[in-house]
Amino acid sequence: EVRLLLDRFGSHSLSNEAIRSLQKHGISFSFCHKVKFPLPFFSANQRNHRKITVIDGKTGYIGGFNIGEEYLGHNEYLGLWRDYHLRLTGEGVQDLQKQFLHDWFDDTKQNLLDASLYFPKQNPGAILHQFIPTDGAYLQHTFLHLINGAKKEICIGTPYFIPGKKIMNALLKARERGVQITILVPEK
Repeated sequence: EVRLLLDRFGSHSLSNEAIRSLQKHGISFSFCHKVKFPLPFFSANQRNHRKITVIDGKTGYIGGFNIGEEYLGHNEYLGLWRDYHLRLTGEGVQDLQKQFLHDWFDDTKQNLLDASLYFPKQNPGAILHQFIPTDGAYLQHTFLHLINGAKKEICIGTPYFIPGKKIMNALLKARERGVQITILVPEK
């Protein structure tokens, strides 16, 4: 089974012919957060920017890679595109699977969250981690909690580092506690 959930704005150049071809070959397809009337501008801003891939419930990928020719570095205007992407195995893949199936339900009303087929038994991984899905509303609270709890190191990789006063103060206090802070942003 292959399911493809795409952002409507980010996939605006995907032709109807391509969509029909995907469906003809048995790929379940949906656009997420469809534009709704009477508030098209508000609903158009409610986008799903997650990039999640789960294979057989055992291997997951998450990060920033977009899929498209324009991201291969051949476009003179965009230049070479660089981004983070992580490959996961172990229990953390189930977190990604749950998030994808939750997003799938939101847009298709097809509930697959209880299907054990999508959640095979996994061995615990070697690295303790947690995925925290958010729609942005609680992101600052989550970041503050993580920054304030840091004991050794904070690594931030982001294309845009524009911290508000609370985040900046929390980072400065963490540094005063002896926490090593690394912030990686693009040069251009």
